[in-house]
Amino acid sequence: MSDVEHFIALGHQAIADSAFDEAVRHYDSAIRVESRNPGLHALRGRTLVYLRRWKQARRALNRSLKLDPTGAWIEGGRPGIVRDRGTAEFHLRRYERACRDLSEAKVDQRQDDWSLRYVLGNALLLVGRDAEALAEFEAARAHDPSMYQAPIQMAYLLSCSPDPRVRDGQRARELALDVTGSQDGEDWATLTILAAAHAECGDFEEATRVAERVVELAPERRRKDRIHRLQQYQRGEASRIDARARRKSYDPNAQG
Repeated sequence: MSDVEHFIALGHQAIADSAFDEAVRHYDSAIRVESRNPGLHALRGRTLVYLRRWKQARRALNRSLKLDPTGAWIEGGRPGIVRDRGTAEFHLRRYERACRDLSEAKVDQRQDDWSLRYVLGNALLLVGRDAEALAEFEAARAHDPSMYQAPIQMAYLLSCSPDPRVRDGQRARELALDVTGSQDGEDWATLTILAAAHAECGDFEEATRVAERVVELAPERRRKDRIHRLQQYQRGEASRIDARARRKSYDPNAQG
């Protein structure tokens, strides 16, 4: 076994043990021996994605593709590498680039799963490509009907999109009610979308009632905006949220 193979084996074992920092150190050791091996940079980049070290991940993955644009040196090939890079771009708030990479990756069936479609949907939502975003959330839901994240994002678009061709208040309300029912109706973010769905259906009395509960539950830093929404419903106005406003309030690095 060569030195590079030895370090790769150590890195793989560290990943199996969820010791991702240790794995990066082993891949770094291998790169010091073979600095122009594209597979090593891809392995390092993928591991940095696990660690949520987005800038370093992007640099490593770019280096890998510069050395070999086909990605043939690593499992998953180029689609796997651009998927990882797209994930990093999304968390770095480079949403157009994330859309490009994730759209390329999804063509490969090995990469096409609910997680990719869900992140791509959010990237499209944040650049205002609402119809495409809705289709990606639909695809994510089809991959895993048990997930609640995609239906609630669908309800958000169906309620609040500036594009009348996308909006469908009745469907939005059905989706939001399904999700709130599974959460015992006490998640302020989900209730925010349920209120918007009621408003889109023209039921401002119910929208106001739900929005008042949202104001009670929302964290302090989000309460001002929730009060603004409540006042909109009290005036008989539905929510319309464009891409710029979404980007202002969205945190791509929020966990949980």
